[in-house]
Amino acid sequence: MDLIMVNANEYKYKDVGRNLRQFWLFALLLFPAVTVVSQAQNYLHYHRMINTARGEVMQGSYEQALHTYQVIFEQFDFRFARDCINAAELAAYLNQDKEIEYFIIQAIRRGVSLSYFSERNAFQVFKTKDSWSKLQQGELVWLRAYKSSINKELRTEINGMFEADQKIRRAYYNWFNVLWKSAIGKRWEKLNREQVERIAQISRTIGFPGEKLIGIDQTTFHPKANAVFSAGMPIVILIHHFSQPNPSYDELFLAELLKGNLHNQHFATVCDFQAKYGQDRYSHMGPYGINFRQEEKVSSYNPNRQAIGLPPIGWHKEATNNQTIITEFWTYFY
Repeated sequence: MDLIMVNANEYKYKDVGRNLRQFWLFALLLFPAVTVVSQAQNYLHYHRMINTARGEVMQGSYEQALHTYQVIFEQFDFRFARDCINAAELAAYLNQDKEIEYFIIQAIRRGVSLSYFSERNAFQVFKTKDSWSKLQQGELVWLRAYKSSINKELRTEINGMFEADQKIRRAYYNWFNVLWKSAIGKRWEKLNREQVERIAQISRTIGFPGEKLIGIDQTTFHPKANAVFSAGMPIVILIHHFSQPNPSYDELFLAELLKGNLHNQHFATVCDFQAKYGQDRYSHMGPYGINFRQEEKVSSYNPNRQAIGLPPIGWHKEATNNQTIITEFWTYFY
């Protein structure tokens, strides 16, 4: 992953310990947010069902896992691109042509090009079937549907914010700016503060500018916007901002998680940066152990993770060593 350089020099404050939050406080914040989201489209339920499907894969219950994915896709209007990919991979493993076709179509409708599947070994047999020609014929139609479903103006704004963040970051780390590094750092902090305030404003009025609203990042948007099938640009800006103590927006962003506007692992990533670099100055949710994990505290992460639909720490570590179905898109960072 190349969106930012993650190292100790990136951050401006030392780790003074994690600010462990009591589970009941989190539950009190979660409950009122849940009430404004219809049960049918509550994305906490979505993420827990995705965990169920993945757990079934790890147990070798492949047919049941495919059925679980089908139920998820029937129940929820919006599905994250990586989940579409995972479901298609599972269907390909089972040689279920009808399901392969269906899940690939859903992936294309989330911005994933057919060429991605064409290049994967798991789909080479399926490419010889008549259904592949159908996908080729319909790809442009489904991609147009994807483009019409996202907020183009908002995507353009987020692209511009990311470019501004990366531009000043480059200046901060260029060796020939060493004499002005402190001044550039202050400008960077000011920029990030303004950008995060804008992201919060967007979240209150339109919704968090995540994959559901602005689509997935494309390499054409920025040289460092790798094709990892998620909306990572706002997350990069947020973790830069929270690489030092700043007031939390967790309650606002939690409500966006429940609506499907913000992925739960993205939410947890931002919270982990607050826990690591916040110096206990401001209250926040988490930590979740997505980043900066301390092995001796693994058991303390799991109640928080369960509350936002994340699987337990290390839940598929052993299975990953034995299963070819478990792919890189089973975990998020950006």
